[in-house]
Amino acid sequence: MRSKGIREVTPGYATWRWLSSIALKQGQWLLGSLAGRGGYEAWVAHLFNGLQDPRFIAKLESTPDPWIRSKMVGEKISELSREYAKLSSEEKAELAKKAEVELKAGIEMLKGEKTRVLELLKAVTAPLDN
Repeated sequence: MRSKGIREVTPGYATWRWLSSIALKQGQWLLGSLAGRGGYEAWVAHLFNGLQDPRFIAKLESTPDPWIRSKMVGEKISELSREYAKLSSEEKAELAKKAEVELKAGIEMLKGEKTRVLELLKAVTAPLDN
């Protein structure tokens, strides 16, 4: 028999607690993510550069078996992770700076695309003067 003072914990209750905690702390998580995004940007830049290696891509594309391909990608990511750990803080800062420049360029491109789409929508939906 269970004690009346102990709250029963279920997977559903735990999930609800987790989701409600996320909802309450969104602002804090966003600010923390923004403050520490340089490390993420550096890792992603290193990862993408490594996965775009022409020799790796050629080897990957010449392998027909999807399981072997998956293993190759996993091994490459592990290799890149070890390489990343050996980079100096200056090298990581440079990678982060490149990622930031690409982010800003991408945002500017999206803004331009959005402006063009809105102009097209206005032209298409404008009332006809008779």
